[in-house]
Amino acid sequence: MRLAPMLLLPPLFKPRTVALSVAAVLLLTLGAASAAEPAADDTSPSQPPAGERETKLTAEPAPPPPALLPPAPAAPSPAVVARGRHLSRDCTSCHRIDGVENGIPGITGWSAERLAAALDGYRTGARRNPVMGSVARTLSADEVEALGAYYASLKR
Repeated sequence: MRLAPMLLLPPLFKPRTVALSVAAVLLLTLGAASAAEPAADDTSPSQPPAGERETKLTAEPAPPPPALLPPAPAAPSPAVVARGRHLSRDCTSCHRIDGVENGIPGITGWSAERLAAALDGYRTGARRNPVMGSVARTLSADEVEALGAYYASLKR
């Protein structure tokens, strides 16, 4: 008994499947082309096509021109970093400079903002530690800035 060649083909290559696939592609292509073209009787300029109307309503505002962006923060001067290194001698008696933490957190590599926030927390009492509270209350804003610049300059 011989089978017809049609039965040996995978289902995707049967003539009916191919014809339906071609018809579907043609319908989708013609439908997309007719949707993209404006209707011949619609000459009203006051109503943009629906796609444009939605785009205008959902478009995000453009970013400000570069001249209006805030300037990048300036790197601390070498003198400020050197002053911070000098002031850090009091810190390194507890906070190890190599970043090793043995019960006391290492502050090497902290950003200047993070160090300033921590010291401010100790100064105001939001963070509680009698030693750090005492130290933080003795530091001026310039000294906090110098310490932040120094510790931020170190690699963790």
